Amino acid sequence: MLGACVVLLGAYYPPGLSDGTSNPSGALVAGIYPGGDEGQCCWLADRSAFKIAPPAEAAVAVLTIFIPDYAYRGTLQSLAVRVGDAPVATACCYGPGIHQFPVPIPPHAPGSVLIVRTTQKVSFVPRAIQKEIGPSTDTRRLSVLLRGVEFRAGDGETIQATPRLALWDKIGKFLCVALAIAVFFLTRKRPIWGLAALILIEPLGHDYPVWHTTVAPFKTALIAVLAGLAFHPAWRTLARDRRALILLASIAGVAAATVLSIAHATYHEPVIRETLKALEYALTFAVAYVALRAEPEESFVRGAFAWTTGIVCVMALAQEMIGAPEGTFVAGHALPRIAGPLEGPNQLAAWIGIVAPVSLAFFAQLRAIGGLSLLTGLLTLSRGGTIGLIAAAAAVFARSVRAGWIVAVGAVGAVAILALRFGFHATPGEVDRYNGGLGTRADLWRAAFEMFRAHPLTGVGAGNYELLLGQYDLLGIRTHANSWYFQSMAEGGVVMLLAIAFVVVATILSFARARTGFGLAAFAASIGLCLHQTVDDLVFYPKVGAMWWLLLGVAAASLAAAATTREEPVAEDAS
Repeated sequence: MLGACVVLLGAYYPPGLSDGTSNPSGALVAGIYPGGDEGQCCWLADRSAFKIAPPAEAAVAVLTIFIPDYAYRGTLQSLAVRVGDAPVATACCYGPGIHQFPVPIPPHAPGSVLIVRTTQKVSFVPRAIQKEIGPSTDTRRLSVLLRGVEFRAGDGETIQATPRLALWDKIGKFLCVALAIAVFFLTRKRPIWGLAALILIEPLGHDYPVWHTTVAPFKTALIAVLAGLAFHPAWRTLARDRRALILLASIAGVAAATVLSIAHATYHEPVIRETLKALEYALTFAVAYVALRAEPEESFVRGAFAWTTGIVCVMALAQEMIGAPEGTFVAGHALPRIAGPLEGPNQLAAWIGIVAPVSLAFFAQLRAIGGLSLLTGLLTLSRGGTIGLIAAAAAVFARSVRAGWIVAVGAVGAVAILALRFGFHATPGEVDRYNGGLGTRADLWRAAFEMFRAHPLTGVGAGNYELLLGQYDLLGIRTHANSWYFQSMAEGGVVMLLAIAFVVVATILSFARARTGFGLAAFAASIGLCLHQTVDDLVFYPKVGAMWWLLLGVAAASLAAAATTREEPVAEDAS
């Protein structure tokens, strides 16, 4: 459920309501009624009014509403909302489910309290639907449930009602440093332990702001492993490996294209951030490669992938019971969309699409983890993720003679076809263009193409896409382009598109003939992820991108070690 309600004096109040004091009941002006439980607060009548106290820099109020199945009487809901003396904003057309829409906030002084007035098109009398909610003599006219109000700046950035606790940030940063020290000594003792720790840490933890960047457990652990391997002779093997150098060149090309995109960037700091992210992926690849070449004990790495996959899957599946961050409608039924420790369901689907091929490639040892990861990936209800996962699994099983699993893949494919046939959608009516601040792909891709036309060679600047959406009639929306390729086209122009094409070709063809388990997993994962990113930009998220380049580094080292092993007997015979 979106937005936790606050318990006060036996009543539940959605977040964001305020009369400028600590008493939320003072924010209720007219036409607002309590629901039957914590998850159903508060009902809006056909006309309602309540107070908000937006931050001074807030330009948009985002209302979250919920329409229960029993409140939907076959006519789509529409709302007319006005904040203070701002123009009326109309939202249409909503069926059952959770919805969000932005409403302009007029200029206001710090500490101002504004009245929000709403008019709903469709309302009902509770006593008229006794079969659905039980006997009632209630004569009120109810329309929708208000779940909360949040505030955003003009560029779409969410303004937190309460700042993060500085103490927790300090504790998190301290733990990151302590973790880095431990990983450093593990790496110094045995490089393979450092690599295994890196794989286990990768999907876990939060980012903590430091200066113009962030500190995260994976970042500090990565630096620790690099320091532990700083003077190891295995670095020389990286310099002699043609496959590894091609892969490094591909991600270096992305970093170079990112730097060039600063030419027309309105905001320079995001360009620096995205450049550092590409360099982080390059460093992740190099460290994973060198660690495994320094100590080619693949069983440790295989175990680390199995453990981290299992942990993430359990955390995600638990959300089926304790509550998921998102939901969707499938064939008319509301279903949760799990995310686990990842940023969202699509990100989890992409992450699973990277690690699941490892379990499938080592099926004899990791069959249970493989099945668990496939189940988790499907329960994200990500269409792009489902297609990517199927493509990755098919790439693995194309080299397998296990007829039973071929049938299983066919069953997964059938599920995907049915999902695409009936579709996942937020409402049974018209498309919600705001979509909770994420927009629609039609609008996002149109904006990306318009940005590309403005600066076709080097784009509008890496990381600038989400900050410029307000200039393309997408008020209150701040997100990526929902496509790796459209995002690259908008932010980096032709130069970035060529760099991305190099990455796609290099990551797939480098492992096309691989015969090791990790080589096969990297081949399959790259196919699935590159396909998935047609409709999502997943490498934008470090937990997805870093795991991909970790696997690529491990796979390249595995193939190099296998080639060395094959050459050794030949050298002995020649002597």
